[in-house]
Amino acid sequence: MRLEDLLVQEGVAVPAARIRRVLDGAAATGEHAVAALVDQGVIAEDVLAEVLARACSTVVVDLDREPELDAAQHLSRTLAVEHLALPVSSSPGGRLRVAFANPLDQDARELVEAAVGGPVQPLVAPLGPLRRAIERAFTGRSTRVVAGRPEIAAEQTRKMEAPSVGTAPLHRMEQEATEAQRHEALLLALIERGVITRADYAAALKRLLSGRRDD
Repeated sequence: MRLEDLLVQEGVAVPAARIRRVLDGAAATGEHAVAALVDQGVIAEDVLAEVLARACSTVVVDLDREPELDAAQHLSRTLAVEHLALPVSSSPGGRLRVAFANPLDQDARELVEAAVGGPVQPLVAPLGPLRRAIERAFTGRSTRVVAGRPEIAAEQTRKMEAPSVGTAPLHRMEQEATEAQRHEALLLALIERGVITRADYAAALKRLLSGRRDD
C-alpha cells in the first residue's frame, strides 16, 4: 500500500490534495516522505508511526529508551540517514530487527536487507527518536576504511577544524596559568578522553574533603 493511500484510508484530518502535494515535493527533492510529512506539519510523528505499525502488523519501538544500539554496525551511516532505518537488535529467530520511519518503503527494505545480508524484521520508529538514535549510534565511531582511506567521524573532524587556543609553547602557558587552572585543564582532558567521569571526580573530591574534616 502506498503511504498516501494509507493516510487517506486512515481518515487523517488533512486533505488528500495536500498529502499528495507534500509527497510529490519530497519525491522531486529526494526528501524522505515521512520526514516531509512530519516536518511540514501534515501529521504528528507518533500518530504516523502508529498508523504505519498497524498497516505492517508490527510495533512502534521507542528508540529513546534503547540503551545500546550495537546492532547499528550492520548498516552504514549513509544508508541509515538516507532511508531512515536503523538496526536495533536480533530477534530470537536470529533475524535482525530494524526500525524504519516507513516500513512500507519496499526499496528501503530491500536495500537494508542487501546491506545486512538477509531478511529483517521491520519495526516502526517515530521520526524524532529515530533521527536521534541514528546520530547516537554513529557518533563516536573512530574510523572506517573506504577506498583505502580512513573516514574520520564527523565530530572528530569538527574538533580538528576548531581553532586552537593560542599558539604559545606549552611551558609558557603553564607559567602564565595558575595552579588551579592547570589542575582544571588536567581534569577536563581526563574527562574528555573518558579516563574518568565527573562523577568519579566528585566522589574523589568528597573523600578528600571528608578526610580533611576528620583531621
